[in-house]
Amino acid sequence: MAKKNRTPCDMSGDDLFPLGITNGANWYSVPGGMQDYNLLETNCFEITLELGCDKFPEPEKEEEYWHQNKEALINYMLQVHDGVKGIVTDAETGEPIRNASVKVYKVTSGGDDVKYINHDITTNKDGDYYRLLIDGKYKLEVVKEGYLPMEEFVEVQNKPMTEAVVRDFQLTPVNKNMEPEDGDAVFDNRAYYGEYPAEEYDVDRLRELILRYFGRRYQ
Repeated sequence: MAKKNRTPCDMSGDDLFPLGITNGANWYSVPGGMQDYNLLETNCFEITLELGCDKFPEPEKEEEYWHQNKEALINYMLQVHDGVKGIVTDAETGEPIRNASVKVYKVTSGGDDVKYINHDITTNKDGDYYRLLIDGKYKLEVVKEGYLPMEEFVEVQNKPMTEAVVRDFQLTPVNKNMEPEDGDAVFDNRAYYGEYPAEEYDVDRLRELILRYFGRRYQ
């Protein structure tokens, strides 16, 4: 059957732009490209802007492209303020903690259930992190070797010209560990709020508790 004649850049049809969204992976896949690397290794979203059908437009057409896409580009830039951000520091020294993992869980069913979003981000050298999120309720968990993990619940309500929700974390070093009531209490947030008396742990015992805790939670 003969194909329907189409212009070289006919992008009409809801099948190509469902709800106005372009998903490039539906056109062609580029595994292992710079977009994958930047997302997974640097927490950065890299995008490709395709503003017209002509790959090499004439210079005199550039102003026309700008006017056609100006509002969309400005709105896109404003969305860098969506989500949650903050700084992770050492509770004792106040120094920033680099490479702490920030895990995100979507809160569902009226707050009774949480669903892990399988993409952690990490803090940079200044201890700050940023996580793009749509509106909703979330649980944040910050984990760093040598520190007690912390959890916070946040509600994201993105609004134009408003900064992201701010959630800072102060992690307590495990060398100031608290006496556990069971094998996992060493990683319980109650230790951070002083509900356990302070006590030092030997290295072998601490290693055992760490392996038990993370082996079950992240297997």
